[in-house]
Amino acid sequence: MSVLAMDNDDIMITIHTNKDVDQIIVNSGAGEFLLTPITTYSDEQLKGNNQIMDMNGDHQVDDKDLEILQTHLDGGCKDYTATARCSHCGATDINMDDKIDDKDLKLLKAHLDGKCKLDDCYFHGIRENRTETADGYIWSFHYTPTIRGMDDMTYTPQSITTTGTRSGEVMALSVHAEEYKNPVILKKSTQPNQNKYLIGSSITLSAVTPLETDQVVFKTNKETLIATSPDSTDYVKKEKTWKQSFVADTAGNENITIIGQGEQSNNTYLPSEVPANYIEKIVDPRVLSTGSSSTRHENRWTTSATDVDGKVTITEHVDVWYTITATATANADTDYVVFNTPNGNVTDNSSYNSGGNKCFSTSWTSGGSGGSAGATAYCNIISK
Repeated sequence: MSVLAMDNDDIMITIHTNKDVDQIIVNSGAGEFLLTPITTYSDEQLKGNNQIMDMNGDHQVDDKDLEILQTHLDGGCKDYTATARCSHCGATDINMDDKIDDKDLKLLKAHLDGKCKLDDCYFHGIRENRTETADGYIWSFHYTPTIRGMDDMTYTPQSITTTGTRSGEVMALSVHAEEYKNPVILKKSTQPNQNKYLIGSSITLSAVTPLETDQVVFKTNKETLIATSPDSTDYVKKEKTWKQSFVADTAGNENITIIGQGEQSNNTYLPSEVPANYIEKIVDPRVLSTGSSSTRHENRWTTSATDVDGKVTITEHVDVWYTITATATANADTDYVVFNTPNGNVTDNSSYNSGGNKCFSTSWTSGGSGGSAGATAYCNIISK
């Protein structure tokens, strides 16, 4: 005996016997059934001897049909020619060799004498379950597993004689069958749905799978998270939704892999053939250094005054002030910097690149030459 896998839920089982076997009793987890020689036909084919050998259309194959064929061959339809069926008497080409002749008569006589072979009467159909070899028979049938795990099947060969049915030695075959699983990842998402994520923030991964998925594995750069029960189940859409959360603590590309799994009878899990892979960006905006500078400004002018005696006095005036410029160098993850100046918080969205970093600045007017401003780096988070 042998087993040939056909597809996910259909296998072919073959059994080799001698020619004394007329039928086989099969016992399996699906129940008991009898395996016998059968012949099948397509809709286009003549079906069974009741159509191809029934010359007069009375739904019986008997001596009347033999008489019609004999009369046709004896010249009773000499004015009619036919290769398949005579339109005058109904005689047929039984062996389908494009001739109505003595070979067809011989087949019909053999059938009526009870001496025909099944292939002779049903030659135009397709034999199933049993084929003949030089030393015996090869029996075969399609089997669809209905239970998970090991199906211990038995096969009892039988021969049918005039004294009754005799059974031969019972043979056994075990078939390891699994429930068909398709743990594919139908949809994937990251919540909140953003263009990038701030380091240290909590991120929730979500996956949608078919109902037969038993668990989902979420892999990040640093850990593997396994969801053993779905977050929700939609029986109308025949889908399950699974979720797992993690904290992103390293800046850079977060490589995420999601794998659906279906449980097998030996407590192992069948993974989805194609994992869902994607990348999310984790950013860590930081101010690397700060600085400040001042620029002195002055405005000079003179005034004159004349007293009662006509004396003119000229006075020279000077006004001094300073422009204080605060600078901040931040990393590439930074989109803008907020400076805490003496006049309040000032945001700088413009920058220029320097050695892979970004440089920001802001300025204010002061009466003294000293001054500085704290700086905090930020990034723009955009919802997708």
